[in-house]
Amino acid sequence: MQTDISNNMNDHLAFQQVLELLPAMMLYTEMHYRFKLTGSRYFKREPEILADIPYRINPGRQIPVLLLVKDAHKYPVYLKSAEVTIKNSEGELYRKCHKFGHAIEGYWWYQTLLIPRPSITGGVEITVEIKYVLNGKTRHCTNHNLKLLSPEPFRVYLADDPLPGSSQVIWGDLHYHSNYTEDMVEFGAPLEPTLLAGRALGLDFIGVTDHSYDLDDQPSSWTRTDPKLEKWHQSRQEVELLNKKFDFSPFLIPAEEVTIHNARGRNIHALVYDHANFLPGQGDGAEIPFNFTCDYNSKTLFEAIRSDTLCIAAHPLIPVPFFEKILIRRGGWEQQDMINPNLAGLQILNGALDDGFYRGIEFWVRQLLQNRKLYIYAGNDAHGNFNSFRQIKTPMLSLHEKKEQLLGECRTGVFTGNHRNLQTILADLKSGHCIITNGPFVNLTLIADDKKTKIGDTFSTETSPVSLALQIEAKSTAEFGGLERVRLFCGIPGEEEQISYEKRFEWSVFSFETFFAGTPSVDCYYRAEVRTLNGCLALTNPIWLKTGISETG
Repeated sequence: MQTDISNNMNDHLAFQQVLELLPAMMLYTEMHYRFKLTGSRYFKREPEILADIPYRINPGRQIPVLLLVKDAHKYPVYLKSAEVTIKNSEGELYRKCHKFGHAIEGYWWYQTLLIPRPSITGGVEITVEIKYVLNGKTRHCTNHNLKLLSPEPFRVYLADDPLPGSSQVIWGDLHYHSNYTEDMVEFGAPLEPTLLAGRALGLDFIGVTDHSYDLDDQPSSWTRTDPKLEKWHQSRQEVELLNKKFDFSPFLIPAEEVTIHNARGRNIHALVYDHANFLPGQGDGAEIPFNFTCDYNSKTLFEAIRSDTLCIAAHPLIPVPFFEKILIRRGGWEQQDMINPNLAGLQILNGALDDGFYRGIEFWVRQLLQNRKLYIYAGNDAHGNFNSFRQIKTPMLSLHEKKEQLLGECRTGVFTGNHRNLQTILADLKSGHCIITNGPFVNLTLIADDKKTKIGDTFSTETSPVSLALQIEAKSTAEFGGLERVRLFCGIPGEEEQISYEKRFEWSVFSFETFFAGTPSVDCYYRAEVRTLNGCLALTNPIWLKTGISETG
């Protein structure tokens, strides 16, 4: 999530030296960890103190402000107050000082303040001024107490409309790390504040995909393996209790991000959801320096899980930095890693419309044209990160932050018949009954022979050619921009994917529906895309048409 500041100076000098050579790893600042010989510029003899707020707030929701203190067992602190201020371009909208008077001496302390939402819409800036006493001296910080980072205000969008969609769709983030992901360089947010943030921004579910190499650690240790798996069991119990407490609105999906080997013996990540047993994977966890072995690879993992388990390739096409390839043997998912039919698909959208995303689309389309059924999914790989992604830039030297990989920013929308049954939702995800987006909504329905076929499914017919209609629905809001274009793609295995229909808009349109008529005579698939004027994008999974004829006639 943010920055963890403790003083385990005797941990693995070899790993410390490795980190010195990783100048741009996607790591979150652990303030207290420092190299034994060189020290750290961002080390501080204080607990981590920080606030966090969702990047958007749905209509009718209060603003949840997370306050978190970590490692106070090493640096006890007395929390005096937190003053929350909300402003927009016209001036101050809200200011209140919340008094605490808490002596904090534990490993974790957190509380969520529920702030009344101002009666406006649009962007606002929020600051949280935190006062505390440490070693008898009163101190204060704004939003966080990290060295080297300026206290940027939280930028929050107060939405006038809920996330665009339909009553048949629920929204979720399938790749999220909680505080059960914790090591010498990163940690995530506790689960209950995560649910409060998710509910406020419009999520219905969150996949809690903590690292396998963290879930088997002994509590409060970064390196010692626990044969009793206390952390893993505790995480599952907490998920179950919170789902009951929140009455599945929203809810958590228990999961793991498992490190496995690809066909070349390099470390890749798989997202495995609601598996009954713990799946070990430590190849790039660096808990044992230069030990890159894994319990599973892209073949044996599927022998260890049930055939009905949802398993997704995590961020498979993101470019791997050179030093990560060399020093922790990171690699990427390759075609031979994806031949198992129990791999549901690819998490190609990982917090941003970046190079890894567009490479993912290209790879996915190539697989579809090779007659392979693979679905696409979205998540953010957020470690907390409700509003800002703070991370190490150069280990022990510098930090930076960006507005990417935020909880719920990139979403998977699931078409499901039961919004509160976990197994039904996982089955719908595994069957590709879903779309991915960072803003707008899109749906595609195939209508033929008086039957409707939804995305992810196959319509089979003995008739060729077949007369069909494709219903395309697109929606957006002012938050994500008016519709710019709607596209319908058709792919025939062994040929090139073609644009069958395209509609461009010259004025602000936020809702569109059309029917496209076709008479295909061979096996093919259809999928739809929507882009907005703000550059946001939504993609459906395909609908397949099976005629029993494989060549063009």
